[in-house]
Amino acid sequence: MVYSHTVKRVVVIGIALLGIFVLGYFVYAALKPIAVVGDTEISGSMFKDHRNAFQSYARAIEAANAELGKTLQNIPQDVSDRAALEELIVQEVVRQELVGVFGGETQSKVNTAIDADLAGQDITSLTTAAEKVYGLSWDEFRTLVLTPVTREKLLRDHVEKTLGQDYDTWLDERVRAATVTFPRGGYVWREGKVVEE
Repeated sequence: MVYSHTVKRVVVIGIALLGIFVLGYFVYAALKPIAVVGDTEISGSMFKDHRNAFQSYARAIEAANAELGKTLQNIPQDVSDRAALEELIVQEVVRQELVGVFGGETQSKVNTAIDADLAGQDITSLTTAAEKVYGLSWDEFRTLVLTPVTREKLLRDHVEKTLGQDYDTWLDERVRAATVTFPRGGYVWREGKVVEE
């Protein structure tokens, strides 16, 4: 059967539109928030990056333990997902609290602290370690690992030295009181934990 030029054009346009729709769906799913902490969204892509780094780290630990003759039980996917999501939520609470302390200077203070901690370090070795342990490039490692750790360090210093309070207790109160919603459903925030609905 010979198809006319018009039929071929309609088929090509239909396939193109389907491709655009599928691509749009995946972009939407990646960007749609998986959680909202206060008024700040945690996107699906951010969660995926964090979860992948968490899983890469777990594999590195498992490999190291295998060399020592130890074994770890596999962590179920839903448990590791909830743990990764909880960690992102806590990181966001820390970020928001730190912004409350330093305002618009927060990111520059974090960057300065990271640079001070890295001064004199062999960045090439650290980059290699970041790739092997976390499966991350140097920039990803700085964003996903060093930045949250440094934020927490700065906030800890403020709470303990300026406010004279126990950091762990202080943060636990704020984490438990955080307003967290899950637009995709499936979870609720209860007593500072991600639990299934």
